[in-house]
Amino acid sequence: MWTFDSQEIRLTDGRRETRETLLWDLAGQPDYRLIHQLHLTGVTVALIICDSRSQTDPFAGVRHWARALRQAQRGEEATTPNKKFLVAARADVGRIGVSRERIESLMRELGFDGYFETSAKEGWGIHELAEAIRNGVAWNALPRVSSTQLFQKIKAFLVGEKEAGRLLSTAEDLYRDYAKSEETPTDTADLRAQFETCVGRVESRGLVQRLSFGNLVLLQPELRDAYAAALVNAAKDEPDGLGSISEEEAQAGDFRMPDSERLTNRGHEKLLLISTIEDLLRHEIALREHGDDGPYLVFPSQLTRENPDLPDPAGKAVIFTFEGPVLSLYATLAVRLSHCGLFKKSEMWKNAATYTATVGGTCGMYIRETEEGRGELALFFEQRQATRRAFSLRSTSQSTCEKLQDFPCFSGE
Repeated sequence: MWTFDSQEIRLTDGRRETRETLLWDLAGQPDYRLIHQLHLTGVTVALIICDSRSQTDPFAGVRHWARALRQAQRGEEATTPNKKFLVAARADVGRIGVSRERIESLMRELGFDGYFETSAKEGWGIHELAEAIRNGVAWNALPRVSSTQLFQKIKAFLVGEKEAGRLLSTAEDLYRDYAKSEETPTDTADLRAQFETCVGRVESRGLVQRLSFGNLVLLQPELRDAYAAALVNAAKDEPDGLGSISEEEAQAGDFRMPDSERLTNRGHEKLLLISTIEDLLRHEIALREHGDDGPYLVFPSQLTRENPDLPDPAGKAVIFTFEGPVLSLYATLAVRLSHCGLFKKSEMWKNAATYTATVGGTCGMYIRETEEGRGELALFFEQRQATRRAFSLRSTSQSTCEKLQDFPCFSGE
């Protein structure tokens, strides 16, 4: 994280306002991609970077991050205007290998506000991009702290609490402790509002993290990332290969994690786990699926085992084509079928799953991503009427179809 810009503006009433823009660099590699989605809340201007050198898919990952941004904004209570720019990097190596018409089509489809071709080495497009960032911040819509001195005092107080080892507190308790340290009455409405705003500004610097419930503030926010990563790894290590973990086990902390990273206070750990799980669900990094034995957290990204031998499975009878989160849909169905009581999982891969039906016979499904964000889902089964009917009805149930309502396109043949 860097301070990208800081400027002082004279307001019409003669006061001065300091405006500071912070630039966060979120890694795009798969190992970091999941957890970094948790830091998209409060984004004002987003830059989605693509590699202009790629001759196969220069827009790889663009749809993923565009969707992650939409999901983060959907979960926010605030309605702060934001801008989203598509940026082609390393233009000095070679021009982007797609037509301008395709670029404009992608921008319309994903709602981009601008497109920039850049080269850090040569400086191409950098000035224009920087100006777009500066002009893209809707300053009048952002919360304000009326006193720079007050902000610095509150920031110093919070940093002091962090360094003293304070882990978790309600915003109300933090406010009372601050007022006590400043020997200020706690019933001052303006100070209370200013304190809340300052906590939000300090959160934007990554120093604290407000939890999703209870008006709680985490003063060691790196712990949330540690627990989120541990949950992802636990789902990846599950022996059934479904990339899932029982929500009861997740909330109880019943998964492997280094002792040096785990909280010793079980009450605090419980609260942090509840909040972390809710954040993972809200950002759709995990999906909640209900089986006959209780709810499960499904991590679609952790299905990694592929079966290359099913490009055209025998017994294929139904094909669904759709646009949207391809792997998420497949993982949701795979876990649901495994825990519905009608089928027993036989084999599980990233792109296919087979089951044994309680009525007899085998059945399964195969997923094929035709391009990023578009896919085909094929159902196949032995030609037994009972098996065919049970699998078709369960796979295309009403609750499944409800998950598809947000997709731009869904059709079956």
